[in-house]
Amino acid sequence: MNILEELKFYCETQNPVGALMLSGEWGCGKTYLIEKTLPEDIVDTCIVLRVSLFGLGTVNEIQAEVKKKWFAALSEEKGISEDTTPKIKKVIETSKGILGTIKAFLPDDWQNIDRGLASLIDLVPLQNTIGDKKVILVFDDLERSSISTAELLGSINEYCENQCFNIIIVANEDKILKTVHDKEQFSYKEIKEKVVQRVIHFTPDYDSVVKNIIKELSPRNDKYKLFLENNQSILTAILAGEIDDELIIESFKNDNRRLKQDELKKETERLRNLLEQRPHNIRSLKCAIQDFERIYTILVELQFENCEIWLSSFVAYMMVSKAGLIIESQRYNNLFSKLNVEKLYPGFFETSCMVSGIEDWVCCGDWDENRIRFELSAELNRSKAKLPIEIVKSYLLPEVDDSVIKDGYPELLRQVYNGDLTLDEYVLFIENSYYARKYKVALGTIEWSQVQNGIRLQMKRLIADKREIGYSYRMISEKNKELFTDEEWESYCLIQKFRDNDVQIYENNQRIYIELLQTNINKAYQELGNKRYNALTQEMVDVSFEIFKNSGNANKNSFSMWFEGMWHRYKDMQDINIEITEKSLMDFKEKLSRLCDDYKKNDCPIALMHTIKFIEIIKEILLGNATEEVV
Repeated sequence: MNILEELKFYCETQNPVGALMLSGEWGCGKTYLIEKTLPEDIVDTCIVLRVSLFGLGTVNEIQAEVKKKWFAALSEEKGISEDTTPKIKKVIETSKGILGTIKAFLPDDWQNIDRGLASLIDLVPLQNTIGDKKVILVFDDLERSSISTAELLGSINEYCENQCFNIIIVANEDKILKTVHDKEQFSYKEIKEKVVQRVIHFTPDYDSVVKNIIKELSPRNDKYKLFLENNQSILTAILAGEIDDELIIESFKNDNRRLKQDELKKETERLRNLLEQRPHNIRSLKCAIQDFERIYTILVELQFENCEIWLSSFVAYMMVSKAGLIIESQRYNNLFSKLNVEKLYPGFFETSCMVSGIEDWVCCGDWDENRIRFELSAELNRSKAKLPIEIVKSYLLPEVDDSVIKDGYPELLRQVYNGDLTLDEYVLFIENSYYARKYKVALGTIEWSQVQNGIRLQMKRLIADKREIGYSYRMISEKNKELFTDEEWESYCLIQKFRDNDVQIYENNQRIYIELLQTNINKAYQELGNKRYNALTQEMVDVSFEIFKNSGNANKNSFSMWFEGMWHRYKDMQDINIEITEKSLMDFKEKLSRLCDDYKKNDCPIALMHTIKFIEIIKEILLGNATEEVV
């Protein structure tokens, strides 16, 4: 059935018996069809007036809204103005002249008819035509009004039966039937039978919808739109829900055949109810497609090869999240938050393609690019794990096959005791000790004193090698402390205490600051601002000065601006040593002053100008942040 043609046929019907109801899920495109597509198709013969019932609390409010829309359409047809409010005002002003001439003949209680719009609207009866065009009244969001549905339909029937308007009611009838009580449901069905002559169930052309979403997208990444076009069929399948639910249910029954019959029946019914709630919301899909561009850009930078499965997983997760179907369990660190997504979108959703940083962004709005990059990099490394030992030290225990655990854990313990794991891998090992206990996985006896010795060995290597300590790393939430034994938590605290040793972090970051400025200035510009510092040291100033001095005029300005961005709020930095930093800034200013003298002697006016500007920047940094003694 061509829904647009059905709507047009109804609109062209003279004196219809009743209203036409267009029913469909929220966000499936009903309003767009009514507000955009239909009016454009019948513009020569009909005027479509859409009234949203969302938030309207009385029948009088509905009537006022209908009249407002009708007068706006009347003024538009007469060409009074382009804006609704001026249109209505002009109608009032025009009518005042007419009313003024007949006021003497009106009854006393009509004498103040020109005092406002409401009086004018009440006076003039609505007509089902404007000029030579039929007026089609559309009542949208039927289920979102605070008025009882039966009362609403009765009010709408007044326009259809007594004023002979063609009426289209847009609703999510499933929502109405689920929310009204049995008695109200009978009343609703009874009055609906009198008011509504036919119900059309709206199912959009999902392929065209997805195609148009991609077409209208204006991404920052030039390659993103092509990527979406190449994966349009995946997006269409997710939006349309092209999934065999009966196959899902049969598979579930087979996997859980050991359950008692009553329990299996109950769980099967729960699954069936979940599958019936699979969303088809176009707005949610638009949001997912728009947001995934940020993830896509990072995936490409990290050289992921399977971006399409990340796309389908992200879209599926967001669709389920926006439908309010995500399982939240803070106690288990949201380990089970993805279960409903897996059930609703098998074949499209991969658990490994939804890292916790992306989850928090989707559910809570917390975008942390450093964390997401870190987790995606870790996932990329995990995807390369092939041998049992590589798998068991990279994955959470519930994600690993039993045979792999048996084959890989003995070697893992040896590496744990020898200090051969990264600190993140040690944290994962501690987490998996909890999961082994929870799922009764026999790992043998773990000597936690040897585990802690291994952790200390790894720490010593980190310090000796002067390796960079990452900005983001694997953590266990304090609120999950009760899940672990004292020995397990003590081992984790050993790692966290080392990571919280800011001196080590700051020393490494100062070294990186110096090395990057000397070896890769562009990378320095990009990365150094994301690191933590407890001081601007003399060594950092020395290398900064040399970089500025040896830069061409084209780069002097960009360096000084970058330096300002790095240090203009140094006093707000955690653990900052203000005395050392301000002494270094003063020394930097003196070095630049002497450089000015050299430029003056050698007649280098442009270099001199850039240097003077840099001096002023440092002065402003000090004036804005320095202690009273320095000022």
